[in-house]
Amino acid sequence: MIIVNATSYGLYLIVVRPLTARYSSITLMKWFFLIAVIINFPIGIREFTDVEWSALPFSAIWRMGFVVLGTTVLTYLLNIYALKELSASTIGVFVYLQPLIAIAFAIITGADQLNLIKVIAGILVFIGVYTVSRNRARKREKGF
Repeated sequence: MIIVNATSYGLYLIVVRPLTARYSSITLMKWFFLIAVIINFPIGIREFTDVEWSALPFSAIWRMGFVVLGTTVLTYLLNIYALKELSASTIGVFVYLQPLIAIAFAIITGADQLNLIKVIAGILVFIGVYTVSRNRARKREKGF
């Protein structure tokens, strides 16, 4: 699933990059989310209708709204904006740093603890980012 996710996101960055030059971020987001709703409607409609929305406390609705607007819509909107300003590979590198940022935040807030696995994972991410950056710089020097 991780390989499918990484491949899908890489393809997304490659396909969306040319579209960012032609369309506004809002227009792209409108179409992306419309297509996502159409695709996911048959899969999720039953679960959606099973929820007793009127019985949910405000705190639950607020949290769901934050997840939908804050961490989904805003993230994709910022990614599209970034694609207009940066290369797809630069954004791809940032994606690999996101788990490290999440781990650091969890440790700072006391929700998690640092252990050997997280340290090794962090080192591997930095080695990967360094390798990609070094190879990219070498290609630029050679005129590719």
